[in-house]
Amino acid sequence: MGNLSKIVAKPCNRKSLKVMGFMLVVLAFSWSGILDLFALSSIDGAILDAGILYGLARAINSAVSVLQTLEVSVVVANISIGEALDPINDLIERFSEVMTYALGSLAIQKVMMVLVSDKVFNVLLTASFGMFAVAYAFAKDHMPLALKVFALMAFIRVSFAVVVLLNSAVDAAFIKPQEVKYADQVKTLESSISKGVENLQSAEADLQSAIHQEEQVLADLRSEESGLLVRITELRDDLAMKEQRLDAMGASEGVFDRLTRKRSAQEQKLVDEIEAVEGSISALQGRLELNTDKQETVQEEVSCIRKRADGGTCSVGEWLESKVSLPNIKSKVDAVLESMGDAVESFIFLMAIMILKSIAIPLAFWLVLYKGMKSIWNYDFSKVSS
Repeated sequence: MGNLSKIVAKPCNRKSLKVMGFMLVVLAFSWSGILDLFALSSIDGAILDAGILYGLARAINSAVSVLQTLEVSVVVANISIGEALDPINDLIERFSEVMTYALGSLAIQKVMMVLVSDKVFNVLLTASFGMFAVAYAFAKDHMPLALKVFALMAFIRVSFAVVVLLNSAVDAAFIKPQEVKYADQVKTLESSISKGVENLQSAEADLQSAIHQEEQVLADLRSEESGLLVRITELRDDLAMKEQRLDAMGASEGVFDRLTRKRSAQEQKLVDEIEAVEGSISALQGRLELNTDKQETVQEEVSCIRKRADGGTCSVGEWLESKVSLPNIKSKVDAVLESMGDAVESFIFLMAIMILKSIAIPLAFWLVLYKGMKSIWNYDFSKVSS
């Protein structure tokens, strides 16, 4: 304390005392953490915005993948759905990669801010001030080095937060309005595509359900046809046996005698059975013809479903509209593709914006910070401490 009073009393040491006073102000400001709160809040906001955009990109990418896997035989301008969506899918993948780098850059900035704003760093900064004070009072030869260490640490302590805030100010003044504009467009696109995919999946489900129902009907008809053919074959075999028995009964008689004589009861019974079998065969053949007609109708109905799903028309009639509410799948695919095409510009501009605000501008500021640190370390502090 006595040494400090002597130092204060010496006019030649007033410059050093001003430096020491400035150092105390820096210490007080560092411990207060005012800049840190604003800087960390700014980084958290940027990370949140980037995370939302990344989530939207992944959601759109997922919707595109769903579209590419839908089993819909739709052709748009002679290009399949998967081929039409490949360029857009690639763009969204590139956008996701850019957002990953942007989030990584913001995370690094936050980690650096947390490190320099931690109490441990403040303690080290205070210790460097103590080293300067001790060197000033007892070892003036070491005072320039102690001052250099303190100045470097103080510059790092304050400038990290300043860099983040400057980056945030540039973002708010020049970049944020455009980012909000294109981000809103991407949000609208994500909502539109998700709804379109849901409608398309519903339409695809209706299509498959309608086709499945008709195919089940067709399978039942074919099963019935097989049963009818088997029954007709059995009846024909039975008819042939009965006719052979009837022929055998009059084999010894001439043709005239068989036509003129009265049939026996056994012969008449056999003739009645033959007529009954012939009637059954005729009825089954009628059912078989009706079954064949129904199969042709069902096959035409299935073909009609597929044509309407492709946006075409069929001549079977308007049975489909009353039987199943099947949306026009091709028009839904066209609408989704059109929405994605309109969003290409938004993705491109957002990529440029995120590269600029999260990587390019911060790198420029960090480069300036590095130059400042280098200048401080190379500066001759013996002039200040003399």
